Amino acid sequence: MKYNLIVLIFTVTVLTSCGGNKTEEASTDKQSGNTEQKEDNNETSVTSAEFGDLLVELESNMGWSSVNADWKMRRDSWVESCLASGDNGEKASLLTEFETYVEWSAVNPDWSDRRDLWIEDVLAAQTDGDLGMLLAEFESYVLWEVVSPNWVNVRERWIKDCENLNQGSW
Repeated sequence: MKYNLIVLIFTVTVLTSCGGNKTEEASTDKQSGNTEQKEDNNETSVTSAEFGDLLVELESNMGWSSVNADWKMRRDSWVESCLASGDNGEKASLLTEFETYVEWSAVNPDWSDRRDLWIEDVLAAQTDGDLGMLLAEFESYVLWEVVSPNWVNVRERWIKDCENLNQGSW
């Protein structure tokens, strides 16, 4: 719990120092009519993470055009839930919930072949390591066009962090 509070404070500080949060960015996009990925998407980058941190990091690096419009209303409470999530059932639910908000146009068409079994695998996951590998698998289907330009710089470390969840090295 103490770690999650520190991460939450760090995340709020980073988002505030970057000039806002994703919700404010969305209203700017809506007003301008611009649906393209912004250069400064307030990406989050973590150096030591739990599953919820990694899930939020991926979501934060995906543009608004990659998610259903209803996500804007759900996002803030979803992020809070991710950072406070405890058991694997709750984490699995948060992962599958986010995936359901991601638009089909934001993922490789092959995702439709894997998706149903992937959801079953997520719901059956027993450890953070299982969930981390499934999160990394989902990310592998996300198209480069919908992630922030900075994702290329953090992706390799993010994948390693997902893999390290399997080793319980946190």
